[in-house]
Amino acid sequence: MKRFHSLSRRPAVALLLCACLSATALGCRRPHVEGTVSVESILKKWDQGGFDTKAVVNIEGDLWSAGACSRGPVGGLDVLICEYSSDEAAGVGEKKMLADWDEEGIPTGAVTRNTKTVLAIADRNKADRSGRTVARLGKLFHTGN
Repeated sequence: MKRFHSLSRRPAVALLLCACLSATALGCRRPHVEGTVSVESILKKWDQGGFDTKAVVNIEGDLWSAGACSRGPVGGLDVLICEYSSDEAAGVGEKKMLADWDEEGIPTGAVTRNTKTVLAIADRNKADRSGRTVARLGKLFHTGN
């Protein structure tokens, strides 16, 4: 027989569960580097542009020397958005992203910057043969701050 524990007997568990559910309902806050275009604002623009961004998740930015990064599929493409504390760090991250693609043999992609935020879009599965989706994501990335 399985034994279930009542949440009322474990107030810390109940509090943690409520906090997690509330964060999910309200949308989890993403880390942000002050003085950059935030990942959150970019995803909002893409949502308003008709793209589904729910699968974009926070990831460690250490690999790209970034203060904050998020990655996931958008419009059939793999997007990576990183925020940097300086222009120099953004340049290093940009070069690393391009070097990663060379190693993986990514045939089509784009890397672009908006202040100290870098967007890398990789078409790993040849989902955007015309390049229209890459162009739309890039345009929305650069509109406003």
